[in-house]
Amino acid sequence: MIWNFPVSADIPSPEHVTVEIELLISTTIKPPKGTEDFLLKDFAMQVTMGMDLDDYTEKGKKSKAYEMAARAYAKFGIKPKRGNSYHYVKVNGGYELYQLTSKEEIDIKYYREKAENIIELMQAEYDLFEPIGSYFGENVSEWDEEEEAKISKKENQPASLGDFL
Repeated sequence: MIWNFPVSADIPSPEHVTVEIELLISTTIKPPKGTEDFLLKDFAMQVTMGMDLDDYTEKGKKSKAYEMAARAYAKFGIKPKRGNSYHYVKVNGGYELYQLTSKEEIDIKYYREKAENIIELMQAEYDLFEPIGSYFGENVSEWDEEEEAKISKKENQPASLGDFL
């Protein structure tokens, strides 16, 4: 099949198209769904350098601490040293320093999975415990608050000197 495109003087230049596309993107792209109620800092994580830059092995150079230290040095001139902390955000395609990230770049799927895992862990721990109603018998209305108050008051009385002699 042969495509025949009309050639016209009305075809905009590539530069004009680029400007129009950038304008369209900047006015229509919104933060990922579900992030409207959160600030960018709510997605930030922290890593601290545990050793000086020269002490990192080849394997250690793949760590988040080393990676963020290198970026901070390249972008802001911050000299990497032990104890420096760096804040970063998980973005689509990797990790980026907090200062170089926008909400549009957030890897929302990553954060959603983290939140779901935390909820699952909390639910699993909750399931290990007996419901509070099981301690009161079949009928929760059997609880006698006056009797409980008497017992509690008696148990919480300070001991008299005679109890020790």
